[in-house]
This record gives sequence, C-alpha cells and structure tokens, in this order.
Amino acid sequence: MADSPKGMRVRDEENLGDEILQKLVNLEVESDETIGSKVHQQVFQVITSLVETEWEKEALKLLKQQKNNINQFRLINYQVELGEKEQAISALLSLLQDHEPNIRLRASEALGKIGKAEPEVIAALLFRLQDEDSTVRLSAVESLVKAVESLEKIGKAESEIITALLSLLQNEDSIVIWKNAGALEKEALTLLKQQKSRIDQFRFISYQAELGEKEQAISALLSLLQDHEPNIRLRASEALGKIGKAEPKVVIAALLFRLQDEDSTVRLSAVESLVKIAKDNPGVITDLSQVQDEDLQCVLEEQLRL
Repeated sequence: MADSPKGMRVRDEENLGDEILQKLVNLEVESDETIGSKVHQQVFQVITSLVETEWEKEALKLLKQQKNNINQFRLINYQVELGEKEQAISALLSLLQDHEPNIRLRASEALGKIGKAEPEVIAALLFRLQDEDSTVRLSAVESLVKAVESLEKIGKAESEIITALLSLLQNEDSIVIWKNAGALEKEALTLLKQQKSRIDQFRFISYQAELGEKEQAISALLSLLQDHEPNIRLRASEALGKIGKAEPKVVIAALLFRLQDEDSTVRLSAVESLVKIAKDNPGVITDLSQVQDEDLQCVLEEQLRL
C-alpha cells in the first residue's frame, strides 16, 4: 500500500536525504569568505563520498544546476569523483585551449592529476609544450610524465612524449623539464645520447648528472678540465663546483692542479669550486688550508665567515 507506514518511512527517508543533499549543495555555492575554506573542503569530501551510491547522480544533477555559481574547475573535480571522468577530461581539453594562460595552466594541472594516458590527452598536452607561457609548458611536461606513469605498458606514447621533450632542448625550460621527468629517466637518457651531437656538451653533461649518471658526468668534466682551450677548462671547473661533491677526492685533486693553470680565470674558478666542495666536506677544509695559494686562502677564509 502506498500509504502504509513502511512506505511513508521510505518516503520520509528519501525526503530527508534530498533535503540534506540540497543543503550540502547550498553550502558548496557559498564562498570561502562566508563559510571558510575548511567547511568547503568538508563539503567536497561529504558529497564525493556519495560515489556509487543511489545519491551519486542526484548530487551531480544538483551541482550542475548551480554551475554558474561554482568554480568550473571545482565542478570538474566533482565530475571526476562522481563517475563522469570522461566528461571532465573533455571539459579540461576545451579549457586547455583558453586564451587565458592561467586557465590553460589549471587545465593542464588537472589533467595531470587525473593521470589518464588517453591519446587525445597526450596530443593536447604535447601541443602545449609549445605554449607561449612558460608555466603552461612546464605544467604540460609534468602532466605528460604523470600520464606515462599511469600506463601499464610503456610504448609508443612514451616514445612520442620523450621525442617531443627533446625538441625543447634549446629552450630555457629544458633543465627543469628533465628534472621532472623521473618516470622517463632511462628512456630520456637513451634519446639524449642519440641526439648528443645537437646538444652543447656541457648541457648534455648537466642532463647526465640530473638523470642518474653523475659519475659519468664527473668523468667527462675531468677530461674537459685538461682541454687546451681555457674557456673549456673554465666551464669544466665551474660545473665540477656544482656536482663534484659526489666524488670529492678525485675532483679536489684535479682542481688543485688547476691552481697552477696559466689562465687566471681558470685558477679563480678552481678556487671557487674547491671552496664549494669543501663546505660540504669538513675534512677537506683542513687539507685546503695547507695549500700555499693566496687566492685559495682568501676565498676560503671569506666563505668560512659566511
């Protein structure tokens, strides 16, 4: 019977559920200034906990009715959590083409969090590697890496991503890009070596150091430290000051020898690099204090006072 006490209880429970859900959505529409960010966060957690329940669709329906009053990225987050991930991705791909850099940036970041390596997502992010805004480019890199990490099998998609990243080698973002490409380290190094002839040798050595081949990078720099060109020796000395801490004994010996270099800029660079390495190796400071070199002692004393 429609009017049976049991039926009335069911309707009462449904009405109560609708009422609570509506109040939650009303709270969602309120600004942080009105109810506080903590309450907003709790509202999001409660609403998204309705996933795979009878209230899931109703929650999304009510939220969409208020789409003009809810931040578009927050609404997309709701879609992701409440069973509409594909629709969320579609919306983000559209926002990734927005004329405002900040909107493209947020869309890229959101796609990275979803982490799906769908062909259209990868294609759109690869296109953003050429974005006029550097923050968007870097965000696209990070999102591409996350997309690759989500793949059960690494194949064509990964190769395509790395190849695209390689095209940025002469870009000012490149060192940051490769620092963020942890999931692609091995493959990145392989492709970098294939393109070695196109890359400045010191930039290539920097990539080696960042991507797990620090010993090989130091070995290459020690060799360049003996080059007949003063400028090459100078750059090798400067680079060793940055990464030589990994093998202090052999690097220090090579730099000490350069204190006798015929070129004054190389000598000064060797002093500065020795001091940098000594700061992280207290035992080395004692050894350096015994070296009869006026420039070294002046710089060493100056650095120790800092």
